[in-house]
Amino acid sequence: MATITRAKRRGKISNKLLKLAVVSFAVVLTLTLVSSGTQKSFWRFSSKAINYHVDESCKILPAIRPTGSFFLDANIKSSASSEMVSPSFRVGTIFNGRSVSRHMTTDIANFHLVKDFLKGKEGGLVFDIGANQGFYTYYLASMGMEVHSFEINEQNFKALLHGTEFNPHEVADRVNLYPVGLGEKNKRFDMKGAQYGGFLTDNNDAGGSILGVSFDCFAHHMQGKLDMSDVAFVRLDVVGFEIAVLKGSQNSLFKHSKIGGFLMEVGPDRWSRAAINFATGVDEMKKLAEHFKSSNVLLREDGAQAGTCPVTLAADVLSDKKPRAFDGVQMFVVKSHEWEPLLAKMEEKHYDCNFFYKN
Repeated sequence: MATITRAKRRGKISNKLLKLAVVSFAVVLTLTLVSSGTQKSFWRFSSKAINYHVDESCKILPAIRPTGSFFLDANIKSSASSEMVSPSFRVGTIFNGRSVSRHMTTDIANFHLVKDFLKGKEGGLVFDIGANQGFYTYYLASMGMEVHSFEINEQNFKALLHGTEFNPHEVADRVNLYPVGLGEKNKRFDMKGAQYGGFLTDNNDAGGSILGVSFDCFAHHMQGKLDMSDVAFVRLDVVGFEIAVLKGSQNSLFKHSKIGGFLMEVGPDRWSRAAINFATGVDEMKKLAEHFKSSNVLLREDGAQAGTCPVTLAADVLSDKKPRAFDGVQMFVVKSHEWEPLLAKMEEKHYDCNFFYKN
């Protein structure tokens, strides 16, 4: 009897040791994945099924996935970021380095604002919608963020891809690139404009060469691959389609995600490009502000871009009398009753401004 009891005790001890070994292995595996930089695929996996209320036009699409390998193009050169931006990074471009750096300096205030906001949030999930050649994509990745970027211009997208060659592996491995346009509809589009000003156009019933989807549709296709419950930051610059993107995100990003910060460029006189009228645009801007504790507009004091969003815009519209001033801009709080007069003045003057939201 004593022998049987001792055997049972040894069996219990063995089971405890086995459980301890399994737990220890899991801890070691987790630490290994985190230290090796592969934590994004480990931590971002989610098996939770969510109904994003997508229609058949989304469900019949082939799988949406990041682009992988590509052919190197000798016409695309490596260019360093502006010396006024830290951490430094590189982008692929068809322009000369001075042109890229000069273009980047117009967004210095934005870069600094984003850096301050994301401090301590390394490893967080971010979306760069309208990535262009990758100024924000590789800046965000250099700060340790996991970046998912969307760009529709073929030439820009090739340059964006080359950024994975021109930056260190630990930066490039955090970048996921999609040659897809985001908006409200799931269909094929054409494009108007080029380089810094390209946008989707929906005047071809037969469909164009660019796949456009709603963010809800993107989220639907990424189920089981990407956990979007906690989004650290979103940057949106789609030259008139920003309201369409917001409308196409209501059942995913703005319903099932906790969003930390949001930076968006808005030009109300361009909303018609996506068949959005002024009243609808105002309603969506108000709705967006409800998701954040603070909503702000960045007005420029001087410089090449001051004419498109000057400090004088605040007069007789905004009640904030103590805006935060930095890097040649003044950041004003926008209150709920100020959205319509602010956007109406922007439309009248053909202004486009950057808005920053945070929780």
